[in-house]
Amino acid sequence: MHQESKIIHAERFKEVLKHLSYNTELVVDLDYVIILAQHELGSDFWFEELVKHAKHHLQGRDDFMKPVLHVYNAVQHLVKMKPVEQHTAKIINALQDIGINVTALTARGHELKKSTHRQLRDIGIDLTDRIIFCSGKDKGTCYKSYLEYRGFLNGKK
Repeated sequence: MHQESKIIHAERFKEVLKHLSYNTELVVDLDYVIILAQHELGSDFWFEELVKHAKHHLQGRDDFMKPVLHVYNAVQHLVKMKPVEQHTAKIINALQDIGINVTALTARGHELKKSTHRQLRDIGIDLTDRIIFCSGKDKGTCYKSYLEYRGFLNGKK
């Protein structure tokens, strides 16, 4: 049976530790919780400004996001990340070592899977098969679909 989920906003990543137990799955947002771009290029702010620029210059085009995403995806293959907090990687690795599943949600598209895993590995985190790529869709809806897929919302577990 699926346990009740709690959404916790923590000022510091280590604050989530007091909410975990042996049978917990920790689900975290990836960007700006675990990682962030070392420079402005490739950051959320940069992406938002790119969207504004494209909207202005491609007025009236319904497909203005297509070139924006093409540029964003190309940049993500080059961008270096850093952890949001110094000890995040150590905490995630310790949780995984004791059997607590850590899953990340991201608005990124699945086409950035390799780049995202590289960016995480570069800072010492391995979330192989533990990232839910939402491709800009609502993360809550994506996580619910993930739970249904894993059998947690239909009575299988």
